Amino acid sequence: MGWDEELKQIREKKLKKLMGRAGKGGQKAMPGKPMELNATSFRELIRAHPIVVVDCWAS
Repeated sequence: MGWDEELKQIREKKLKKLMGRAGKGGQKAMPGKPMELNATSFRELIRAHPIVVVDCWAS
């Protein structure tokens, strides 16, 4: 197995672990897909989930 494949497996394992924790402790599970947010929905998202990844772009 090459380094790329091993790294991919490690990432997948870590993602599954994080996704499993996302639904515990009264938190809602993340949708698992990109979301289009506005100012209100962004505030709601960060209240519900203390850690998020945000990718901003302009058209």
